[in-house]
Amino acid sequence: MMHESFTRVGGSFDCNMISVIAYLAHQISTQNIPCDGDCNPHILKELGTTKRNTTSIEFMDELTRAFIEKPTSEWGHFLNNGDYPQNLFLNFGCLVSTVANVMLPAYVADKAIQFLTSKLLAEA
Repeated sequence: MMHESFTRVGGSFDCNMISVIAYLAHQISTQNIPCDGDCNPHILKELGTTKRNTTSIEFMDELTRAFIEKPTSEWGHFLNNGDYPQNLFLNFGCLVSTVANVMLPAYVADKAIQFLTSKLLAEA
């Protein structure tokens, strides 16, 4: 994917960096939520069915070190192959849902999330 900078690194940063930041915010928001019984902590907190090799905080630390230590040409490869859910819509949707549930009463948050989901899925 090209970016207006006409570089693949710019394209990677345009989409993937937003996804990384949304995943980081989601993971920080859910880190203290208890997950017992039928709850799968990998789905709730890591947005996947299996445990990831790194947390979002560890990945951001690695990414920051890459910015400092690696040549610019390798940044896109690092973002494209990192161990984080690389689906912008999943990451951002989970973040919006988490924020709605923290800020709104449960009955309002549930209705708002159901409404947004039905509108988004209808357009897909």
